[in-house]
Amino acid sequence: MTIRVTVSPKQITFAHNGRDFTEEEILSLILHGSTKQSNPEQLGKFGSGFLSTHLISKKVRIKGTLRDDDGVRKGFEFELDRSGESAEAIGAAMQSSLDALIQILDQKRFKPTDWTEYVYQADGSLDAGELETDFPFDAVPYILVFDNNVDAIELRLQDKRYSYTRAGTEELDAGGYVTVIEGIDSSDRFFVVEEDGIWAAVPVSEREDEGYELWLPGDVPRLFKFLPLVNSVTLGLPAVFHSPLFATTENRDGLVFSAGGPNSDVNKGLLTKAAACFLLLARNCAEEGFDDLHLLLNVSEVSDFPAWLEDRPWYADWQRSLIRQFAAIPLVRMENGDPEPASDAHLPLGDATMTWESVYRLGTNLAEAWAPAAAVAEGCSVVAAAWIGLLGDNDPLIESCVLTPERLIANVKEIGSLKNLGERLELERAETIAWLNGLISAVAEPHRATCLDGLIPDQTPEGTFRSSVELSRDTEIDDDLKNVLETLDDPIRKRLVHEDIIGAESIIKRVQPREPLVSNAKDRLKRQAQATSDAPEYRAACLTMFQWLAVEGRWDDLKDGIPVYTLDNDESEMVSKTSSRGTLLAPRELWPDEARPYWDAFPRGSVLSDDYAPLLDSSSWSEAAANGVLVIELLSSEDQELAELENYMLALELEGYGHSAAAPVEVGKLAFIGTEFQEALRSRERAVRFLQFILDYVIGADKSWKKRVAVECECGAEHEIIPCQWLAFIREREWVPRSKVQERLTDVSLARLTRHDPRLADAVTSEEHTDFLTLIGINVLEQAVLAAGESQSTELRRRLAQLARLAAQHPGAVARLIEDIEAHHEADQRWRQNQKLGKIVEELIGARLKSRLLLLRMRVKPQFKGYDLGAYVDEASYADVGWIEMQQAETLVAKIEIKATRGGSVSMSNRQGEEASGDQARFWLCVVPLDANEDIDELTPERVEELARFVSSIGNRLAPAREGIQEAVESADKSGFDLEHVDDIRYGIRSEVWESEAVSLTDFVDWIKQLPAMRR
Repeated sequence: MTIRVTVSPKQITFAHNGRDFTEEEILSLILHGSTKQSNPEQLGKFGSGFLSTHLISKKVRIKGTLRDDDGVRKGFEFELDRSGESAEAIGAAMQSSLDALIQILDQKRFKPTDWTEYVYQADGSLDAGELETDFPFDAVPYILVFDNNVDAIELRLQDKRYSYTRAGTEELDAGGYVTVIEGIDSSDRFFVVEEDGIWAAVPVSEREDEGYELWLPGDVPRLFKFLPLVNSVTLGLPAVFHSPLFATTENRDGLVFSAGGPNSDVNKGLLTKAAACFLLLARNCAEEGFDDLHLLLNVSEVSDFPAWLEDRPWYADWQRSLIRQFAAIPLVRMENGDPEPASDAHLPLGDATMTWESVYRLGTNLAEAWAPAAAVAEGCSVVAAAWIGLLGDNDPLIESCVLTPERLIANVKEIGSLKNLGERLELERAETIAWLNGLISAVAEPHRATCLDGLIPDQTPEGTFRSSVELSRDTEIDDDLKNVLETLDDPIRKRLVHEDIIGAESIIKRVQPREPLVSNAKDRLKRQAQATSDAPEYRAACLTMFQWLAVEGRWDDLKDGIPVYTLDNDESEMVSKTSSRGTLLAPRELWPDEARPYWDAFPRGSVLSDDYAPLLDSSSWSEAAANGVLVIELLSSEDQELAELENYMLALELEGYGHSAAAPVEVGKLAFIGTEFQEALRSRERAVRFLQFILDYVIGADKSWKKRVAVECECGAEHEIIPCQWLAFIREREWVPRSKVQERLTDVSLARLTRHDPRLADAVTSEEHTDFLTLIGINVLEQAVLAAGESQSTELRRRLAQLARLAAQHPGAVARLIEDIEAHHEADQRWRQNQKLGKIVEELIGARLKSRLLLLRMRVKPQFKGYDLGAYVDEASYADVGWIEMQQAETLVAKIEIKATRGGSVSMSNRQGEEASGDQARFWLCVVPLDANEDIDELTPERVEELARFVSSIGNRLAPAREGIQEAVESADKSGFDLEHVDDIRYGIRSEVWESEAVSLTDFVDWIKQLPAMRR
């Protein structure tokens, strides 16, 4: 059947080509509602739909065909009149219409036709354009979807025609079918499921892969009884339902739906069936793999309650039940592409604090497995809002599957820290902070203080989330100060907002000032100085605090008794304190190279530990010294008012006391000279170091002791003085230890120091120090005599008197004698050094060979042998170590002569050469060439093995030379004279020999193992 509707300004025509009227149907059409009609079965034959059309016109022209009981067809055309002001008048008009029909049928004026038409006359004011605009065209295809008796619908309006035709149906494997409705300019598809007398339909479109994608019905009535129930658009359902059993209102705008009554109960039962049908539709869609399945979840509150929907509570409960059942069906496409139930997803929802887009983006990062796909996220947000409207925010289902800004923020708070958040997000720390900043910025600024309380991280390594009342903002507190406080058990970072958080100022108003923290750090350093000075953490805090105060230029704070690490006498560390008196010396690295070895000449605990040196650059150290924090210049000069001139006199002959210079005098100064030094020099060792420091560095670096300056004294006289403070101290103060007291420096007191320190003894008798020592009253000759001891001093003085007389007569001979004595003294020192080196090398070589040859049962017999002094007078670059004999079963396998050298040669004696030449097969020369500056005390077996070179051919090289010497001896004897000192001949072996012909210790051992005796 085709239905055709034609609209013009003067009339509306409804036509169809369905079956003919029966007598019963035509009578029911005319007499419906008449009080004169006594047959109740005729009432409602066509429902109330046709009756409602009289709202357009009280008179309707009807054209059609009647088929009587005998099958005879009779055409007719008459006017159906229902006009009148009363029931009697209407009844009379209806009776007249019936009489007119009977007369027409009797006259047979009209031929039978296949079309039935209803023509409604308008008053000429009908606006066809407005009708075209307001007409629910989208509902027309559903008439064809739900009524198989209708194949096409045509709409003929003033300017345009519309046509809808059922074009085909495709049954789906999962159940249900897709119906295609073709229009003039479009083609619509609908997925339909029927169950238990209820039809549910949703619009779909076909994908390129021949699958389907869901759509929402739009502004279409959601309820149909073949034709749409026009006032059912706003029911909050994502599908359209049809049942021929719906009990409709009289004007067909909705259902009978009150709290009670048979028709309402029928409709409620039908809606319950509709829910089951809709669930079946959803499951079938999911099984068929439809796209945008989440649209089926869009069950929402009624947006505009129609008048017929009286029992609103029942309808709302029905919708809630529908939601709970739909939440368990996999209708939400997730990020991984698979559909999951809404109960297992996070549907993003925004509010005044945060947009749904931000909730989705941040929530996806936080729990990707629960995140809907980006393409459906907005639709899921719409679903979330709809569900909350029906279920409420505190419903368990909503709490589990709707991700609101509040729940998102609560989830992040539960994570507890930046560290845990980074692990959850699988991001590096900087990326995690950026994510958290994104969360903060996503919250509308007016809401941040309340929403984000408890979410802002502190500055601990974990970045723990803390309440706003626990945190302050950090505007000028650097990490060094924080490190000091943390080390000293003040968890400052727990109280400060993480420095990389953006926007905290709108959340946390409180600012942490820096000054109280500085005072707190200083106090904690001082209190913990004794208890924790050995702890590495406390030491690090001390160094950091020193550096921080200096870099900040806080010199008064730095002089305020701040604990610092200084050097003790044994070069270990001790804790001292800074003071405004500048009683600290800069680290040794900042000293002149020549002065550094004498750091221990200064008072104990006065030299900063070496670890302070790299903390500041040179300008900062200079600034610290300029502000009196410490002393960086060991020697200096400054204008000074001299109140005790007698201490600065050349010969100390000024009589009386209280002589003062009338004007300041430039004076040479040594750091700490005065009470500090006097107290420090209470041991012989300290006094010796001080004097060595003066002799080896100070007198060369500060020439003020050589100056002679005339100054006017307040006594009216002019005095010649030496403007040198440290010289005055050495001459006038009692600083040389003796038992429990101290005395001034004299020949006798100095001798007690030099007697126990040969180096100082050499220094005080050195010619370069004579002028200075004479100035302080020290007689160099007397020092030499006193150093010999009481038992020899008398005889030594007599001998020196004789030497003095001879020196006057033969000055050159005495000089040569002194040179010879000094040469032998140097040779003696080399001999002792050679003994030490030889012993070390011999032990290391022997130990290495023993370990390598242990399994061969070979006896390794080392023999160290030093030589007399004369062998070392002229050459100090090499040393005879000794030899090693290697025996097996009393059989000599090899003899190794060992030499150590720091130069380019080694020396073999005549006797060694004779032995090497006479036993060439078993004699080996082992050379250990050391670096020029190599410390023999640090030699290891591995290092000696690395250096050792074994020469097997040395006997072959020496044999021709030895034969030549023997021939020379014999030739001289024949000539009647002797060659003297032949036995003292030495053979210098140059480095090219061991560099070209030698083997390593490993190769030497392999040679031993290859000997026939070894193989047996």
